[in-house]
Amino acid sequence: MIDNVQNGPASFLKGHPGLAGIAAAAGDDRWFFGYTGDVAFAVFVADADGGDRAVRMADRFLTELAKPPA
Repeated sequence: MIDNVQNGPASFLKGHPGLAGIAAAAGDDRWFFGYTGDVAFAVFVADADGGDRAVRMADRFLTELAKPPA
């Protein structure tokens, strides 16, 4: 799963330290399952309009998660 993030289809996410995950697709649907530290999560996008839509949504989630509390 680490290789999928570092060198594979989810390499867009390699800037997030400690992240491991799998990006996959079925038809027009996309998903990404991942974990970092003690957080496990899944992103599912039905009828995605881009091949990496779930990976980009995971990036947004992780970016917000890394922000300090307000």
